[in-house]
Amino acid sequence: MYKILIDRSTIKKNHEYDDHNLKRYVPGPIQVFVNDRHATDKEYEKYFNHDWDYFRNNNLKLEIRCEPIDVSCLLPPKYLFDYIPTLIKCSFCEEEFYHNEFAHDNDFNVENICPCCGMGCCCDIEFEKLTDDLIKNKGV
Repeated sequence: MYKILIDRSTIKKNHEYDDHNLKRYVPGPIQVFVNDRHATDKEYEKYFNHDWDYFRNNNLKLEIRCEPIDVSCLLPPKYLFDYIPTLIKCSFCEEEFYHNEFAHDNDFNVENICPCCGMGCCCDIEFEKLTDDLIKNKGV
């Protein structure tokens, strides 16, 4: 098993990360309500062929809602860092290469593809996780 370590000298705060606004939203679909009832497409066409006086004279309350969609999962990371380039040996062809040279196959979701022989899962690797202790020791 190869352990890919974080390069401590590269740990830094991400300036695109915003502590004050951790939730992010985008506009959702527009919905039309008449008297607090969701308008069907046919009602929508009927009501929108009139001006505002029609709504006032017929005591109709028109409301247009656009519920936000939470996209917080797309937030940037709080800290940025690099891994130390680590030499790895393929268990099939026994060629050596650095961990950041792995080939990728997104179609079949195969991991750790050897750039030399093309075999997938050519070695076991584990990436070090960024912990509070690492951040504290770095003084970020």
